[in-house]
Amino acid sequence: MNFMLNNPDVFDMKSVTTVAPLHPQEDQRLIDLYDYGVFGTPTSSEYDDLVLLAATICNAPIALLSLVGDEKLHFKSSCGFNEEFTARKGSFCSHAILHDGVMVVEDTTKDPRFNTHPLVICPTNKVRFYAGAPLLSQNGLPLGVVCVLGDQPQSLTDAQIKGLKTVAHQIVSTMELKKSYDQLKDYSEQLKSLNKHKDRFFSIIAHDLRGAFHGIMGFAEVLDQEYDSMEADSIKRIVRYLSDSSVETYQLLENLLEWASLDEGSIKFHPSHFDIGVAISNISDRFTASAAKKEINLVVKTQHDIDLYADRHMFESIVHNLISNALKFTHRGGQVTVSSEIEGDRLRIDIIDTGVGMSQSKIKKLFSLETTSTVRGTSGEAGSGLGLILCREFVDRHFGSISVKSTPGEGSTFSVHLPIKVKAASNS
Repeated sequence: MNFMLNNPDVFDMKSVTTVAPLHPQEDQRLIDLYDYGVFGTPTSSEYDDLVLLAATICNAPIALLSLVGDEKLHFKSSCGFNEEFTARKGSFCSHAILHDGVMVVEDTTKDPRFNTHPLVICPTNKVRFYAGAPLLSQNGLPLGVVCVLGDQPQSLTDAQIKGLKTVAHQIVSTMELKKSYDQLKDYSEQLKSLNKHKDRFFSIIAHDLRGAFHGIMGFAEVLDQEYDSMEADSIKRIVRYLSDSSVETYQLLENLLEWASLDEGSIKFHPSHFDIGVAISNISDRFTASAAKKEINLVVKTQHDIDLYADRHMFESIVHNLISNALKFTHRGGQVTVSSEIEGDRLRIDIIDTGVGMSQSKIKKLFSLETTSTVRGTSGEAGSGLGLILCREFVDRHFGSISVKSTPGEGSTFSVHLPIKVKAASNS
């Protein structure tokens, strides 16, 4: 037998007597089906033996593992049959999934649901017998059927019906095992990623944070032991260094703690309404002294009275880290510009600097924790790269995007796009 299910000359749906209604729990049924991740995937050998067993038990020429999607049937495995898909509408399987047990049609010409079906009235390759056992998910919902077909009327014994149901159960068990394997594989990959993050986290603590404190402690010791013999200019330089190092170390510690809290899920998403112009101005004011120290012109071009519904803490962290990064890599006498603009239903924030710039290969590594490295700023400022990692994570929480344009020696532009109103349920 070789059914041409997709041939319009043979399979004319207008001649179907009865189209099966949708399952009473159709939406959840489809969720269960697609959750297994097998619908529409290539045939798998682990199901072939079970389908062949169904054909053997029922003494039928054709057996199918038929998964019933929203519009199509997918024949995940088959015996005596070559096609992979056909329409759900009017199919035998769409009726079979509505049965609690095995649906047996001993003679299709005598069943009003199928007696005008194109595969029944077809002069050749006709279907005269059909039996299908539902494949039930853990929620008790039918994912599809394992079915057998023949071109002659046929009945099944109680033992054959029981055997077909057993095959259906084994098929679902195989699907469950594959689903569990795929989940374990995903968990394994996630664990590897978490371990990499942990290693990187402790590497930053060990290198950057320890190095910063060594410098502070070293100069503090010099002041403690040699203060009386030191000239005023030397004392002033050391105090300035201690002040700058303390600020940088505190920022590093803040980023470390914030990243750790984000990674363990303790930072929750709490959106609220606020004026972005006021928020950005307040953030930029914090950099007035550091910009003046490097003689950098910090320009803020933001509109006021623009209401943004977002997590204010995350928003301020994004802008703060990007301004800090721009000042760090801009030469003395350069300029950093912060601007905002409404583009449809999204807010665009640009942080533009006239700094050292970077190559495309470096841009690709900016937001990866595994590839971050300590890079000194134009005046020797320290940094771990965690600030940009946080920016990306916080932008993702808002269903936004962050991009970078840069030319070595000419500066960089970091652009953040955020929805004016983000979804409130974004804590996952």
